[in-house]
Amino acid sequence: MQTIIILGMHRSGTSCLTGCLQQMGLNLRAVSNFNEYNLKGNKEDDSIAILNEKILNYNGGSWRNPPVKMNWTKEHEEIRDTILENYAQLPSPTGFKDPRMLFTLPFWLNKIANYDFIGTFRHPVHVAQSLYARKNIRVEIADGYKLWNVYNQNLIRLQKTYGFNLMNFDLSPKDYLKQLLSTTKKLNLEQQTKSLNFFDNSLRNQQSASLENLNCPEEVLITYHELLAISDSSLQDSNALNNTTSILNR
Repeated sequence: MQTIIILGMHRSGTSCLTGCLQQMGLNLRAVSNFNEYNLKGNKEDDSIAILNEKILNYNGGSWRNPPVKMNWTKEHEEIRDTILENYAQLPSPTGFKDPRMLFTLPFWLNKIANYDFIGTFRHPVHVAQSLYARKNIRVEIADGYKLWNVYNQNLIRLQKTYGFNLMNFDLSPKDYLKQLLSTTKKLNLEQQTKSLNFFDNSLRNQQSASLENLNCPEEVLITYHELLAISDSSLQDSNALNNTTSILNR
């Protein structure tokens, strides 16, 4: 069974990407399909998110403060194994996403034999502003930049290890879908719909925010430009897009 794991920081297009992959043939379990800050749902399996957070807590951290080292218990493994057994009941390919996976991935790969990855990133200003705008968590802008850098440095490290494609969530709708079709082709996903209507550009919050004069640290921008370079080099398959325009316009 093929398992596709979607990797990326909070507020960086993981929900959009997972929903699009579902339309391209990825099988998900019970996921959120609506909430206040994701009108089409965050597409997360709560059992995975809760377990990941427990592991971060066990190591003295949380999603807001990811720990450097990652250890887990036999109890964590038993919960994981039950979750994966449930996924094994689905048709292949299956998949899931949780931003915490950027830190807990080794724990999951200990039990998953056949896996592929796809990553997504977004400009740090957009992410920091989106985290700040969420009243239920309210991450200050400066802290949002630091958090963005920690998550995305891990994303880069994993990409260099496994060589997966990185989606750029800041692209225009047409270019975003071009990247998507290139990536799903490499993942052997087949289009299950005539229109990728899960993608809705109007739901990309903070996309019109100014990217200037917001005190974005230099080291954060360096990370961002490294992500851009990786994304550009890994998604240059000129044959990937045959019907992007027609799919987008349907």
